[in-house]
Amino acid sequence: MDFKSTDTSHQQLGVFFSSKLKAQLFSFSMDQVKILLYFKATNLIMRFFIYLITTLLFTASCKNNESDPLVDQVAAFKQLQEQTLDIHNEAMQLGVLMDLSMAVEERKKTEYLSDEMIRKLDAAQIELGNAHDAMMDWMKEYSTNFPFEAEPPTSKEALDEKMPILESSFEQIKHIQEQTDKVIKYTEQLLNKTA
Repeated sequence: MDFKSTDTSHQQLGVFFSSKLKAQLFSFSMDQVKILLYFKATNLIMRFFIYLITTLLFTASCKNNESDPLVDQVAAFKQLQEQTLDIHNEAMQLGVLMDLSMAVEERKKTEYLSDEMIRKLDAAQIELGNAHDAMMDWMKEYSTNFPFEAEPPTSKEALDEKMPILESSFEQIKHIQEQTDKVIKYTEQLLNKTA
């Protein structure tokens, strides 16, 4: 095949390719062109199927991420239960309360305390006892409502019943923690003043 044809595209290609390569490019038979087109079409079809499969997998994974409201409620219940027990563990200072109560009792035996200071120490000792009793009452009620071996609720009805009780227990233990911290700090300050 002669490349000195008048076709401008052939002339433009002639600038970029050697004469041997030009001869190969323009010497394709119709069968070879069909084969090339077949491979190109097959390549496009494969790309389409890969794109389609990728899109379907992505869509399916997005649908799996949409969670069931019941699953979310169970997770929220478990999280609140963990938070409640964490606060309980922080507030559980029964040993500290008893040690401070005994220290107050010993301090009241000191001869040089004023009547006003003895009244303050008596009030602090009562508050220490109240904090101790509040913690014991809370633990008894909590273990009745949520026994250790019991599984968390998993049905909507059980969650509707137990969640308000847990929320109330959470608020109660937060209040007990605040009161316990407050009475410990106050009693320690009193004991430091009378030292």
